[in-house]
Amino acid sequence: MKSTNQFEVVKKAVSWWSEFLLQKPTREHGMNVNVFRTESDSIEALDKSSVDAFAQALFNIIMENMETCEQITLSTDYEPKEILLQAAIESHIPDMDERFPMKVIMKIESSMVIVKYGYGAPFERL
Repeated sequence: MKSTNQFEVVKKAVSWWSEFLLQKPTREHGMNVNVFRTESDSIEALDKSSVDAFAQALFNIIMENMETCEQITLSTDYEPKEILLQAAIESHIPDMDERFPMKVIMKIESSMVIVKYGYGAPFERL
């Protein structure tokens, strides 16, 4: 059975990704590492309805996975991986490789979320 706390923890994780996707993509990703991507210069920010669709898909996927896993890991290297990729595809997010921050690892447990934002960055609790 899912607890209220677990719902809140997952909402916090989803909100972190959603807030990022609402911003116009830039060359600055994680720990202010300068990324030499020219494509992101011409990509506009997503509209709220697109981000809401992504957030709902991500929430559903995480909650489903938490039924059988004690910890869920969301990650990006130069593009979204696994669960993030699945949610982005389900919600039809365009230009995925340019929208997500690079080098992010987020770990979600039933009582907490920690995130490492950028290469070599420390984990921080949300």
